[in-house]
Amino acid sequence: MIDQTKPINKGYQTRPSITKPEHVAIIGGGIASACLAYVLTKKNIKVTLYCKDETIAQGASSNHIGALFPLIHQQVDDISLFYQQAFWHALKCYKGLYNEGFHFSHNWCGLLEISYKSALEKRQQIFELNNPWPKELICSIDAKKASELAGISLVHGGLFMSNAGWIAPAELVQQLFFAADKTKLLTIK
Repeated sequence: MIDQTKPINKGYQTRPSITKPEHVAIIGGGIASACLAYVLTKKNIKVTLYCKDETIAQGASSNHIGALFPLIHQQVDDISLFYQQAFWHALKCYKGLYNEGFHFSHNWCGLLEISYKSALEKRQQIFELNNPWPKELICSIDAKKASELAGISLVHGGLFMSNAGWIAPAELVQQLFFAADKTKLLTIK
């Protein structure tokens, strides 16, 4: 007979106790590795980074400019929710790093996706009808507003992400590693 006074735990609901690691090894010298090293060392965790290249930021992180914006769909779905949260987290991390005195070239100027062809116009219309996302993340704008934002005359409106922008990835990676190294908890091999 089952005791109905006790809650039944399902296997996937049982969580093991998690202990804070003392030392973490990271492989790679790009943005993901730099962000992880930065966050872990800020949490007082030792990090050893293994990078096969002579210097850091040699892969895609060596691009001169990189756009920072959330990759979201017309409807709210799991992957879009993930990218939305990842965007806000990255933005907070990068702004915090900059405010700590670790400077890198960037501009949070927003990102304007012009609806210059019918598929993009349809996408914009769906956004306008459904309003699936907060306005501070993305909003539909007309041609007049798009022209004001772009500083040139445009015949199409579009979707605008006011908190998006661009970064210099190699500079960002260097500053993330400098900040992590300042904690004396980072070793790069």
